[in-house]
Amino acid sequence: RLHEAAFDALRLADSRDHLALVHHARGAGRYDDMISEARLGAHESLALGSSYQALQLAETGLCEAEDDLDLLSVATRAAWLAGLVEDAVDHADRWLALARAADDVSIEADALSLRMRVAYETGDIDAMVRHTDALEAVIDRLPTDEERGRALTAVAQSYMLRDQPDATEWADKALALADAHGLTDVRLAAMTEKGSVLLWRADRSVEARDLLAAAANEAERAGEHVLAARALNNLLWHA
Repeated sequence: RLHEAAFDALRLADSRDHLALVHHARGAGRYDDMISEARLGAHESLALGSSYQALQLAETGLCEAEDDLDLLSVATRAAWLAGLVEDAVDHADRWLALARAADDVSIEADALSLRMRVAYETGDIDAMVRHTDALEAVIDRLPTDEERGRALTAVAQSYMLRDQPDATEWADKALALADAHGLTDVRLAAMTEKGSVLLWRADRSVEARDLLAAAANEAERAGEHVLAARALNNLLWHA
């Protein structure tokens, strides 16, 4: 009853303290409210850069809704950004399996993109190649240009991380799609991948630096801080 009173008081005050709301909803046995607040709080925390808090909230929601695809996607991304790669692997594998069971190709592509990156963080190159191949196989089935563009940049990133020259071709495909349909986030991601791989080519290193600097500046203005940090990191590391 105390938890319920606290939860109702927070709601009445329009509180945005999702951690407290989730805690009291759970204590009151109001599990639907707990899941809803966990989802809101996880997304908000992730957007603010509070990756570990986002993971805590997402995992609390998953305690009662273990098959929730949205919570699994946030949990995977938050665990990856927090450096908890083993947790990211667990959440990503469940997210991917459920997306395939639901025959939802859009969610499957998102899961494959992040699962590929997590495989790189764990040093599992075989898994990285396997998930990249699977992502390539579903690109043409994706229903929107934006989704296809995101998938193309993810494939480009995979090749770039493995020092494969095909990264440039995939990045160019993403750039062409982005320019044709005005997809700013896709264009910035593709610029980052292309610039990163071209750094290793002496004849195109100036072009690479210009691409990464432009991507970092535009991404920061657009609020895409993870992308901006990646572009700057690759530029400075090479320098």
